[in-house]
Amino acid sequence: MMTENSDQTGSTDSEEPELCGGTTGFIMMMLMFVTMFIMFNIELRIAIAYSLDGVFNPIFGFGGKYPVPTLLCTSIFLVFCSTCIRHYMTDWVEVARAQKLMNSFQKEKLNAMQTGNTVKMKKLEELSPEISKHQMRLMTYNLKPVIFTMIFFIVVFPWLWMVYFERLEFTYISLPGISKWNLTDNINICPIPWGQWILVYMILSLPLGLLIQNTLKYVTFTHKIAKTELTQKYDLKKKISALDEKVEAAQKKGIKNQKTHEFLSQAGQRVVEKKYTKAANLINEAESDLEAHIHTFNRITGLIAQADTMIQNAKNKGININAAVKSLEFSRKALKRNDDTSAIYYAKKSQRNVKEARASHKEAEETLSSVKALMYDLREVNTESADNIFKKAIDSMDKKDYSNVILQSKAAKLKAKEIGKLNKEAIEALAKVKNALDTIKHMELDVPKAQELFLNANKAFEENRYQDTLELADQCNELITNEREIFQNAQESVSFAKLVVANAVSFGASVLEAEKLVANAEVALTNKNYNRAIELANRAKDIAEDAKRQQQRIAKRR
Repeated sequence: MMTENSDQTGSTDSEEPELCGGTTGFIMMMLMFVTMFIMFNIELRIAIAYSLDGVFNPIFGFGGKYPVPTLLCTSIFLVFCSTCIRHYMTDWVEVARAQKLMNSFQKEKLNAMQTGNTVKMKKLEELSPEISKHQMRLMTYNLKPVIFTMIFFIVVFPWLWMVYFERLEFTYISLPGISKWNLTDNINICPIPWGQWILVYMILSLPLGLLIQNTLKYVTFTHKIAKTELTQKYDLKKKISALDEKVEAAQKKGIKNQKTHEFLSQAGQRVVEKKYTKAANLINEAESDLEAHIHTFNRITGLIAQADTMIQNAKNKGININAAVKSLEFSRKALKRNDDTSAIYYAKKSQRNVKEARASHKEAEETLSSVKALMYDLREVNTESADNIFKKAIDSMDKKDYSNVILQSKAAKLKAKEIGKLNKEAIEALAKVKNALDTIKHMELDVPKAQELFLNANKAFEENRYQDTLELADQCNELITNEREIFQNAQESVSFAKLVVANAVSFGASVLEAEKLVANAEVALTNKNYNRAIELANRAKDIAEDAKRQQQRIAKRR
């Protein structure tokens, strides 16, 4: 409660009221000085009283015959003047607001004290300066009128006291229960010598003051309320008219907002019914709804425009954006039928399609470029099968079928790499075979079958039959390897047989047959009959070893 009231009076709390500030304060100070001077100067009061007798006596005096009506008329005059001054010098709305705020503050403070809520008490103490400002404001509203109304009292009261009641023919009146009451007698309970006629004045002025004050409030606030209602009605109609124009302008742009129409129609009906608060709420809802529609429409049109720009840029680069064009068309159709969600979805999808198309186009170009570079590196190699696949990729690129471009380019790249690898392996295999042939040539080995296979392998390489080249080269290598192993085995066998025969001779064994076999093995080795040479050498070795063992036994017997 305190927070709400503080917010309501926030515009005025910052200005601390000053009773004697500015031009108004100076005038009040002057009036106060004049009032005090008149009050304490008896001779001046008497002079004023007699000088105003010519004015008041004809109006209120009634020839001194009717003191009560005179008091009634003077009461009406004084109360009317003072009440009017106080009424027009007081901001009753601010007074009511300040009183409500202070009452709420006191209530919250009492509640906090009763419940022992120290936190709340501390917060309320922090608000005390603001409450003091409101109390000062109330004092200002109460003191300002007093200075002005005192002028009438110090003018009229001396006339009644010192002029009128001095020349009355009779000073007694009858009251209920009192047959004879002297108006000029002093009031016993009052230390100041006031006449009892003041009691009559007070009895007459109090109800008159309340009546006049309430009447003025009623008239003033009725006029203000009527004026406020008229202003509200005018402002509301003006707002409805302005919103109608905005709605029409929005409709011309293609913004459909039936709900806004309904709000405005209901607001107009509430204005007719003088339900201005509800009308204002409906207008606010209509304005919010319209702004939401306009914001959404602008967002969608912005997305569509952005997607359209992206599509045009992609078209200029020759990119296939058919999917993006379809999505953009769906977005435009959704916008026309007021389906904002679908319009936003398809506009964003169109942008995604353009981005995906650009990415696919870029990937396709990069893949084609890498294949072209690989083909250039393999320009001396027959890559006909890879070339055929690559041509299909280029055809797909012309058709803007990027997925096939990527797949076919990758297939062409794999095929080209495979061909390049086979070509390299075939070259290495032929070089290996040539080195092997050169090796056996130095060994004076003759392998006609290997030469024939080597020639066939070279022919297959020239015909770009790399797999056949590898197979023939492997066969040639295997044949050369086998021939070289047999030759080496034959050489080793003959050499070993010679060593065994020589060893047997050194022991005195007779190895003529073994020597003949070794000689025949050498002849077979020379004639490249390696298996025969191995056989003869092994027989010579066995005979020589037997002769050696026999000679050793003979030597032991001796």
